[in-house]
Amino acid sequence: MIKKTASVASTLILLWFLCVDVRAGGIVDEGIEQRYTVGAHPSVSVRNIDGRILIYGSTDGEITLKAYKRAFTKERLSRIQVNVAVSGDSMTIDTGYQPPAKGLLADRSGTVEYTLLVPQNCVIKAELSQGEILLEGLRGPSIEARLTSGRINMESCFSPAAVTLGVGGIDVVYNWWEEMPLSMSFDVGKGDVSLLLPSAAALRLDAATRSGHVRNHLLGETGAEDVQQMTTDIRGGSGATFTIRAEEGNIKIDKAYRPQ
Repeated sequence: MIKKTASVASTLILLWFLCVDVRAGGIVDEGIEQRYTVGAHPSVSVRNIDGRILIYGSTDGEITLKAYKRAFTKERLSRIQVNVAVSGDSMTIDTGYQPPAKGLLADRSGTVEYTLLVPQNCVIKAELSQGEILLEGLRGPSIEARLTSGRINMESCFSPAAVTLGVGGIDVVYNWWEEMPLSMSFDVGKGDVSLLLPSAAALRLDAATRSGHVRNHLLGETGAEDVQQMTTDIRGGSGATFTIRAEEGNIKIDKAYRPQ
């Protein structure tokens, strides 16, 4: 009986070292960079499974795409496909992860990081299963971002947005404010939402959490105490409306400090 137990333990230890050895062999990577000329009404749709989607608005009239693939083996890396389709002003980026070989030690590694520099007026749709989505300096007709697990960061985006997150966190920062009609929606299943605003920000805030608290730390605003639902006009309100919902998590509204 003792010998049998020792044998099983030895087998498990051997399998552990084999698994570690597969992942300790180093990371294989591959990068591509492409530029695309677009018209007056550009739109970009990006779909990925594991990795990052980073999208920055610019004043250029073209789209710059950088894709960076990583895996533990060359074979696995070759099974990850970056598929780009352009039709008129519309660009679609789809990531294909071919199924790995079956077995306990099969290599299931592989991530793709997309970095896109797009015209500020671009329509954006980003969908990711696991990882990070970052959106910065966008001013187009709409943003749609969906993430199953991970983190979403938005900075100084003046596009109407619908952001959905399963598990993780959302950080929204405005380093300056512009008076304009703006409808922003953030919906989190399990995680926190942080909204940082400059002192000049004026908007309608509608925030609620089922399990957690909402706290407004903005100077001069009431509602610094913990509540589960808050509807208020910040700085008298304006054409901007921010709707924030968290099923399980906290919502914090605070002052943004511009980096020196």
